[in-house]
Formats: sequence, structure tokens, C-alpha cells
Amino acid sequence: MLLKNRYLNQILPFNLNKRMIYITIGEDMMQNHEKLLKRIIIDPKIMTGKPVIKGTRLTVQFILELLGEGSTIEEIIKEYKGLKKEDIMACLIYASEAIDHSTILPLAAEA
Repeated sequence: MLLKNRYLNQILPFNLNKRMIYITIGEDMMQNHEKLLKRIIIDPKIMTGKPVIKGTRLTVQFILELLGEGSTIEEIIKEYKGLKKEDIMACLIYASEAIDHSTILPLAAEA
């Protein structure tokens, strides 16, 4: 499973468009995440191997930047025909997984 078992049946807070929402992650949601992540592909021949939404040249990074700049999911779907809400959700899950599997080491400050 991509999401660790430590999240099963826990109530987790998320900040969604300046509103706090709380969700419980169950096994069905974890299976849904795996299904959604199949919408993201990495192919060295497409956008130099960056993760993209399957069937497009839209990178996960680009979608996250649009969301970060304040675009709504509905606005993105309207602007990029053929995209579905599930594609945007897959980008968010992919980014979450990428961060969860990263190690961040602080640099020591020089005196």
C-alpha cells in the first residue's frame, strides 16, 4: 500500500482552499489512491521524464502551481479540456506521496 498503515482509521486535518476539513482514511480510500495514482505516468520521452497526467503533457508540478496560485479544480478542468477531477486529485496524491518518501536534511549554518 502506498499510504502507510499508520494512517488507517485516523482523523487527519487538511487545509482546502482556506477551510479546514477532516477526513478518516480507511482501506477503501487507500485502494482509491492506488487507482488514482495510475493516472500519473513517468516516461523519459514525455516532458523529460517528469511525472505527467496520463495522455497529456501536463506535469504534476504545473497542476500544483496552478492550485497554489489560487486556481480551483473546476477552473483547471474548464481550461484544459479532457481533464477530470480525478486527474487533479491524482496530482495531489502523487505530490503527497513524493513528500512522504523524501528525506529533508537541514544544512548546518556556517559561523
